Amino acid sequence: MNKAFPNFVSSLVKLIFISTAVRIFLAAIFELSNDEVYYWLYARYPDWSHYDHPPMVGLLIQISTFNLHFDAPFFIRFGSVLLSALNTWIIYKTGKLLGGKDAGWIAALLYTSSLYTSLIAGVFILPDSPQLFFILLGQWFYLQAFSEKSYFGSVRVLFPLAGLFYALAMSSKYHSIFFVAAVAFYGWFIDKRWRVSKSFNLSILISSFGI
Repeated sequence: MNKAFPNFVSSLVKLIFISTAVRIFLAAIFELSNDEVYYWLYARYPDWSHYDHPPMVGLLIQISTFNLHFDAPFFIRFGSVLLSALNTWIIYKTGKLLGGKDAGWIAALLYTSSLYTSLIAGVFILPDSPQLFFILLGQWFYLQAFSEKSYFGSVRVLFPLAGLFYALAMSSKYHSIFFVAAVAFYGWFIDKRWRVSKSFNLSILISSFGI
């Protein structure tokens, strides 16, 4: 077992539990901001796209409020709180994949200590909240495929799944196109063996459906 962080699983669970409890408290005591009220309208009037953002944040609000049945600020923000807890686990797994358990633990600590990821996108309901979740999830699957260190199967499975999550990220915030472009550039021009991979190119095609 790792000497630097001998109880990393226990520590990670405690980190997620404590940080989530803090986010729940903050989500419950603050009134909705102007932006959050605006995104609440996305949930009330769902559409394929809105004036400046895709529909995912509205869908997240619909889910967390049980189709707007509960309209307290806590329920409107609960999706952000839940996804932030999941993000901490995903970023731990990503760090572990790239650099071992120590790297995963440090990544989780950095994520939790970040004002943007842990509080702004982790408490308040914003398009960034689902975007972060799907970007991190898609990134994890892409890294598994590129490194061929798979938890879920061959690259034939990993690449399409990663593409699907990136498509959902673009359905959260259009800026996610830059992540798709970066992955495409890497596979086509850096690690060129993926240029002829049908599953890799399929993942890029699937990602484009999120626009």
